[in-house]
Amino acid sequence: MGAAAGVPLEPASQTALIDSLLASDPRVVLAAGVPGAGGFDAVFAVCRGQGASIDALFGGVAPPAVTPCLCSCGPAMGAPGAGLALEE
Repeated sequence: MGAAAGVPLEPASQTALIDSLLASDPRVVLAAGVPGAGGFDAVFAVCRGQGASIDALFGGVAPPAVTPCLCSCGPAMGAPGAGLALEE
């Protein structure tokens, strides 16, 4: 379907961004990739750290059009307030 639409599953620009993130600091960037069918619309990165350090990491490797959507992990699963929360 990607070939028929003329949209690569993982465009070179996304591959370069993911490779840069994965090469940056393995203590911070745990995983990165292209979710779903690809096609320029999204990448994901699972990172460990505070919001400011993640913003700095993305600022060093991402084009200006890429904006991280930060979230934080709450208490252990099953506890009140457990799960992920988007940061402002």
